[in-house]
Amino acid sequence: MSSPDEQQLLAMFDQQLAFRKKMKTLMLATLGSDQEAEVSYAPYVEQQGYFYIYISELAAHTGNLLRHPQLKVMLIEDESSAKQPHARERLSFKAQATEVQRETQEWQQVQAAFSERFGEIAQMLAGLADFHLFRLSLSEGLYVKGFAKAYRIHADGIEHLRDLGHRSQS
Repeated sequence: MSSPDEQQLLAMFDQQLAFRKKMKTLMLATLGSDQEAEVSYAPYVEQQGYFYIYISELAAHTGNLLRHPQLKVMLIEDESSAKQPHARERLSFKAQATEVQRETQEWQQVQAAFSERFGEIAQMLAGLADFHLFRLSLSEGLYVKGFAKAYRIHADGIEHLRDLGHRSQS
């Protein structure tokens, strides 16, 4: 039988999975050719633990990922539905981008998932030669459910960050 703490961690893990499923876009932080950070967003699908994004060469983040495949991604609750702007639900990960070559089995499977999730626009974009499909391999992450509800996600599971509490100014 698991302890109440273990049960709470399992519940938080399930909640972050549900949060991932309801979100349709993610924020990307990439490194530009000038070594400056750039932030953008992209629609995504999740397949077998990977996030996939399909992005145009016209967007700076595509070139950034081709040159520097390390990035960070974040999913964040919409401001309009947040109870408290200071504590919006969010999930972020370190990630490594790998381009998926066109017309491979993986490319076709992921394009089908994009079409299922986003409809006709995904089918139209799949035919554009300037778009690239990237597989984002996620590593350590952080899930914030609200005040004092921050959890580190890693290969071994999930842990509550209780030792990093707020301090009053004296």
